[in-house]
Amino acid sequence: MRSKLNILCRSWFPILITTPAVAGLTISIQMTGFFQHLEWATYDRFFFLRPLEPQDDRITLITIDEADILHIGQWPIPDSTLAQLLRTLNRYQPAAIGLDIYRDLPVEPGHQALVEVMKSTSNLVGVEKGLGVSVGPPPILKQANRVALADLLLDGDSKVRRVLLSHSNSDGEIQFGLGAKLALLYLQQRGIALEEIDSEKKHYRLGRSIFRPFSENDGSYVRANAGGYQVFLNYRGSSDRFRRVSLTQVLREGIDAQAVSGRVILIGSIAPSLNDLFYTPYSSRFFKTGQPSPGMVVHANALSQILSAALDGRLLIRSGSEPFDWMWILLWSGIGASVCWWLFDIDPPHQTTVRIWFLRGIVAMAIGCLPISIAGSAFMLGWWICTIAPLFALASSATAIAGVRIRQLQQQRSQLAQKQLLLEQAKIEAEVASQAKSQFLANMSHELRTPLNAILGFTQLMSRDSSLNPQQREYLNIINSSGEHLLELIDDVLDLTKIEAGVLSFNEHSVDFYQLVDLLDSMFRLKAIQKNLQFIVQVDLDVPQYIKTDGQKLRACAINLLGNALKFTERGSIALRVSVAGALDAKESRSPRYLVFEVEDTGPGIASEELTYLFDPFVQTQTGLRSGEGTGLGLAITRKFVEVLGGKITPSSNLGVGSTFKFEIPIILARPDEISSPSQGRVIGLKPSRSTYRIAIVDDTDRNRLLLRQLLEPIGFEVREAQNGREAIDLWASWHPHLIWMDTRMPQMGGLEATRQIREREKMELAATHRERTVILALSASAFEERRGEILAAGCDDFAHKPCSEAIVFEKMAQYLDLRYIWEDLPQPSPSKSGGTGEYQPSAIVRGQLSQMPQTWVRSLDRAANEGDEERVWELIDEIPQQYDRLAEDLRALTHDFRLDVILRLARWVN
Repeated sequence: MRSKLNILCRSWFPILITTPAVAGLTISIQMTGFFQHLEWATYDRFFFLRPLEPQDDRITLITIDEADILHIGQWPIPDSTLAQLLRTLNRYQPAAIGLDIYRDLPVEPGHQALVEVMKSTSNLVGVEKGLGVSVGPPPILKQANRVALADLLLDGDSKVRRVLLSHSNSDGEIQFGLGAKLALLYLQQRGIALEEIDSEKKHYRLGRSIFRPFSENDGSYVRANAGGYQVFLNYRGSSDRFRRVSLTQVLREGIDAQAVSGRVILIGSIAPSLNDLFYTPYSSRFFKTGQPSPGMVVHANALSQILSAALDGRLLIRSGSEPFDWMWILLWSGIGASVCWWLFDIDPPHQTTVRIWFLRGIVAMAIGCLPISIAGSAFMLGWWICTIAPLFALASSATAIAGVRIRQLQQQRSQLAQKQLLLEQAKIEAEVASQAKSQFLANMSHELRTPLNAILGFTQLMSRDSSLNPQQREYLNIINSSGEHLLELIDDVLDLTKIEAGVLSFNEHSVDFYQLVDLLDSMFRLKAIQKNLQFIVQVDLDVPQYIKTDGQKLRACAINLLGNALKFTERGSIALRVSVAGALDAKESRSPRYLVFEVEDTGPGIASEELTYLFDPFVQTQTGLRSGEGTGLGLAITRKFVEVLGGKITPSSNLGVGSTFKFEIPIILARPDEISSPSQGRVIGLKPSRSTYRIAIVDDTDRNRLLLRQLLEPIGFEVREAQNGREAIDLWASWHPHLIWMDTRMPQMGGLEATRQIREREKMELAATHRERTVILALSASAFEERRGEILAAGCDDFAHKPCSEAIVFEKMAQYLDLRYIWEDLPQPSPSKSGGTGEYQPSAIVRGQLSQMPQTWVRSLDRAANEGDEERVWELIDEIPQQYDRLAEDLRALTHDFRLDVILRLARWVN
């Protein structure tokens, strides 16, 4: 554990060092205010990108523009005009009126009239400038404590992003900003008052929101002036987000009562000549919205922010604490370092260098956009988190790691250059060793299979003797089965060697899958019954009968798994289940689907720690060791075969309960005409033909030549022999056989070289004499079926493996020569006596099809068989669907043999 931790720390050491170092540097730079203007610019863009908010109907702006000043004829506006405006507005009972015009001195005419109106308007609020160069309020409003601050807070780039809600003057009196004062008047009329939550932190509740004061380092500010009670200004928008009416329009035509009644009225100037303009986040030099906003619009946004927060729960903009910002920068520093390290590690297969770097660039750009995207999303939720500092940390840490990786790559290239000569030498040595291993494998295969060919071949020859008594036949069967068992063990070892040599291939051909299942059923059912085990075979109805796969390897996998289950299970059951993953469409016979195999037993089970090395060669579980059986190769070969078939095997087991092995392989549908049906008879002669067929046997082993001669001469073939390739060439030149059985490995000259020379001479002679071409069939005891290409390239028409059964010999010869055999019929197993037990045993396919028949049909079959009504049984058989042909075939055979008792037992087994 400690060593793994040390390795992990060493591999991550550059990242662990770079991340905090870059983060610390970034934080130090941030504290100088270096990123402040860029952070402000990014923050301003979020306002542009935010969806447009609706107008605030609670606020109406009475604006004074250049046209209004020209109409009145002077500035400041006379007191009489303001008095007339206020009287007009009072008629409609507004909730509050804010006069954003400095009025510390009288402007005749009409000053006395304005004073009277100000006295009588209890919801009128005037302004004064309290910060910097001060401007006094209207005296009459000062006496009535109806004055607010008109001051706006400017950042270093002269933009307004904060609003002053209140400020204490030199006398210690709290003065509210204009927006805050008007909002409190409006909310007071609706029974909402300001509540103190935390006096120490100055947290206040107003309606549905809690207000928290701005601190000097909030957001992206660095040591900003946080005097008074400030908050971030969450703009609703520009002046178009509020209803506007000009002063002249009100004085001439009056105003719609709905625009005044119950609303907050804000009176102020928007004339550019008065220079009461301020830059906001909506003012930008780089975009079309570059015009500054009038001060009254900024106050309207502050007013709208407070009202919307208190009444509607609209979000206030907040920022995280300094530690949060530092952790945020540390996080992106770590992401930059880690992603850069990973980008140098990725190397997708089959991709050019340009594509790899293009992929790296795309990933880097996507990661680089993440801080901005996250900050934008947070802004939509009312949070201002820093963006530029994390981006700087991200880029800096990535650059630092890139430098580290480039240095590492340079060092690796230097080391690779130094080791290249050693690797070249090692490669040469490995190739020599591989060739020696392959040669050893070929020699071992030849030496082992050659005597087995004689043992099994002569056993088959002797079994053709009709004079043998039962005991002699039993002895022959014992010899034959022992030889086949020895061949299986040899094949296991050779298969493992082929796996290690990397020469195992996938040989696809058409397979009758139902026949394969029946074969497995017949192989293991009787053995299971002898051990008092229940043997269950379940094949789903949608499993196709004809498929394309490597049938030999599939059969070997199933036999290995079922053999293990039978070997280690002492009580209970063994189940083989087969299903299809995905629907099979007969119209799309080339479309791949998956065949799912599952072998389940109720044996002793496998410990969880043994599952990790279960498939290792020559390794057995504790249960296997106690049994004293097996070599530990079966599961290793099975897993490799499943992988060659395109699938994956997965085991599961519980001690004392049992084990389950499951694998699935891709298959393709095949056609019935692609399946070669094995003959059920025995060849005893040749039908008369135009000539006697000349067969040459070329093999350096006497017993192999004798075996083939004894097999072929009684049938009617003319046979001659040769012991090596040179004799084979001479025999071909002098005798011109129709077919040559050619061993591939012989002294002096091998079979492949002899074949090449025969084919070269044959080309010249055939052009002159028009003689028939000689068929050459190779006999190979090699373990490598992958030699097929080499054998066919030498000029052989086909090849067969040793040991070679008589059925394959006659089948190959009939395939290439115009032969017609005389067959001796062998006893055929009938449905009434299958499995050699004298009692009918339905196949797995038949049991599956019978279980899918309707219950009414099964009950009718039960009744007809019980009553001995053969005619009704035949009628019921005719009702069986065409896809259940195996069931119909067995029931017809049983009915033909008058085995209604067996049919009755079958029907009641289903019920």
